[in-house]
Amino acid sequence: MSSVFLGSGKLVKDYTLIIKYFEKLRELGIDPDSSYPRGEDLEEVKKLVEQGAVKSLEEALNVLKERFKQRIAKEAAVEAVREVLGAEIGADAAVEHVARLLALWTLEMGENMGIIKIVGAERYLR
Repeated sequence: MSSVFLGSGKLVKDYTLIIKYFEKLRELGIDPDSSYPRGEDLEEVKKLVEQGAVKSLEEALNVLKERFKQRIAKEAAVEAVREVLGAEIGADAAVEHVARLLALWTLEMGENMGIIKIVGAERYLR
């Protein structure tokens, strides 16, 4: 299994697709910083949890996934999915898949940094 910064494996079993996505960004001449998890992503989740607007892991995942979908380069996502999973899928599906993994990784980071606590993670392993 490949590893990533502050990834615990609690939600993401294999980070290979995430790593490949960032490799593809570089190959395409796109700054990977645009897609990396940011402090403000975690702060948004923390704020929503504290306000009671997010009450479950699924809701937090969906909030983050929507944030990431706006920052993902479609071509890099399609190529990464093709290479890692051996699947030919459309751009929207590839973006959805990569966004989900980035969101799950971000939640792992948040727990490792003491910002959030992940409960009921078993069903999210990918």
